[in-house]
Amino acid sequence: MQDRNASCYGATSTLNAVANYGSKVRWFGSDGTTPLTGASESGNFGNDNQSYHNMSSLSVAGNPHIFYVEAYNPTTGEKSSKNQVKVIVNPLPEIIYPPSGQYGIWDTTVCVSSSGTANVVLLFTYTHNNSSRCKVNWTYYEYGYGYSSVNLGDHNPINLSLSQGIYDYRFSVRDTVTGCSQLGGDRYIRIFVAPAPPTVTNGSRCGDGTVSMSAIVNSGEVARWYNAPIGGNPIPTTIRNEGNTYYYEPYLTESAIPYTYYVEAYNNTTGIASPRVPVTATVNPKPVMQTYPTNQTVYVGTTLYLSATSNPGTTIRWLDTTSGLTQSLPTGTTYNKIFGTTGIYHYVLDAYYANNPTCTSATVAFDITVVPAPPIVKSFTSLCGGGKTSMSAIVNSGEVARWYNVLIGGSEITSDTRNEGNTYYYEPYLTESATPYTYYVEAYNSYTNTVSPRVSVTVEINARPSATHVSGTFETTVGSSNTITYSYDGASGKFELNGNIVANTSNGTVSYNTSGLAVGEYNLKLTITSAKGCTSSVNTPLTIKSGNTPTLPNFPKNGQCVDDVCKFMGQMFYLDTWSNWESFQLPLGCYGRLDFVFPSTGSWYVEYELHDILGGMTPDIKGAYTGGGHQMITNLSNGMFVRFRLKYTNGPSSIQGDGNFQVQLNDTHN
Repeated sequence: MQDRNASCYGATSTLNAVANYGSKVRWFGSDGTTPLTGASESGNFGNDNQSYHNMSSLSVAGNPHIFYVEAYNPTTGEKSSKNQVKVIVNPLPEIIYPPSGQYGIWDTTVCVSSSGTANVVLLFTYTHNNSSRCKVNWTYYEYGYGYSSVNLGDHNPINLSLSQGIYDYRFSVRDTVTGCSQLGGDRYIRIFVAPAPPTVTNGSRCGDGTVSMSAIVNSGEVARWYNAPIGGNPIPTTIRNEGNTYYYEPYLTESAIPYTYYVEAYNNTTGIASPRVPVTATVNPKPVMQTYPTNQTVYVGTTLYLSATSNPGTTIRWLDTTSGLTQSLPTGTTYNKIFGTTGIYHYVLDAYYANNPTCTSATVAFDITVVPAPPIVKSFTSLCGGGKTSMSAIVNSGEVARWYNVLIGGSEITSDTRNEGNTYYYEPYLTESATPYTYYVEAYNSYTNTVSPRVSVTVEINARPSATHVSGTFETTVGSSNTITYSYDGASGKFELNGNIVANTSNGTVSYNTSGLAVGEYNLKLTITSAKGCTSSVNTPLTIKSGNTPTLPNFPKNGQCVDDVCKFMGQMFYLDTWSNWESFQLPLGCYGRLDFVFPSTGSWYVEYELHDILGGMTPDIKGAYTGGGHQMITNLSNGMFVRFRLKYTNGPSSIQGDGNFQVQLNDTHN
């Protein structure tokens, strides 16, 4: 008999004993007297003297377990002394299952690419009173259990490279000293081919609106959209698909930074998703024309420098649509053109991004109206006083000039017009006016039906100035101070005496003093100039006489109807100088005549007045007589008042008188 001291907990410990031939074996408990229940007293190995006893409930805590065994001869009843048998129960390695995530890869699904494998690490933890002598043994079973197994040996961890499939593994922890082992649980690993990442198409647009992004997945898969690279929930809205192409079409607003979304391919059967792929949506700000030309009118032959600006990074596109077709012009911020023909030119421009030509601004349309250049005008003006006035306008070849009396609208003036080649005239008859006459003329091209702006032509028909005599006489004597004064309505005036300027003024009046002039006849001329340059002249004769006036001798006035004679022999007379007046009253009841005897030198004038004091006759009868020798001047009537004087002309500056005058009267009662 021998001790059984290498049992593992939970295993059956077999007690074996061998006696001499012819004897039997009996087993007793730890008290040495109580037979072990179920102990076998017959040999199980074909020998009566050999026996064993299986112990299946021994614990580690009862170590050592004590048993007794004896041999006895059933024939003679003899028995041997009892021998002690000790059984040591060794503990099993204790497996403590750690929290999830510390097993390595267990009860999980691993994704591999369609042509790849998964690297799997199998790791488990355990405890033992002497863990350094423990090993972990791995065994692979075909999926479904109960099939053939493959012992993978003692490894912890164990690194595997697995392709697609389902794998079951079992592990045990073994004490290398006692040989006791503990079996761990079964675990599975599922390795599936992961869906390939979707083939994506980024989206873009110009300005606010819907942006379309797409993802193409394999058959049997769906695309799921996210707004995060990992985690999160699928975007549930604005998704549609056409076969294996899935679209996400959100409404987005302009942004300088692209919108980023993420999409994965997902297999509903395996529950496997591909890595997420980023998809961007670019919403370019729609370009805006910031500055641009507007409609304008220019003259033929003008060079226009047109400019426009838009957002940074854009290109300005100029288009000519004048012919009804769209003609591309050089791009850039400026466009320059010489407009050599009249007409209306139509242009359209927009802006687009150089890296995105489809993102364009709203178009801007404008017209350039090219009209004839305004005529070159000139007026030939009658500045002073009315008359025919000539205005001219020069236009370009192929144009005509049209005259109007208003700036806008109105009817064309056709009368008093003519042309000489490209020079057109308007020649109306105009009268004096304080307000200038204004007319308008335009250049008209009948082929393009375009007109120039009207140009004004102003004609001033000014009144001539006039003068008024203020004071002074136009007859004076030598040595006398006589100032002649005029006022006038012009800007300036000047006096001329016999063609020589003697005075100037600009204050509205002009004066000239006649003192110092010799006896004679002068021409006094006043020339007036208005502020507008119009002139007029006033001619006035000026007479300068001698300073001595002859005094006729008085003849007797006796009041009788007899002849009275007065002689002026030796009396000094001065050229063109009247003598003093001589007068007398005819007595009542008398009639007669007035006679003169003049000297023969020069010419003589007599001026007389006859006044009827009795009434009924015309008073102030005047007369004049020229001649030499004896002359009867007039008949005298009853009761007349007579007045007369003499003047010598056309001779030397002075002569001695040699004549007489007489009144020959008759008494009516005689």
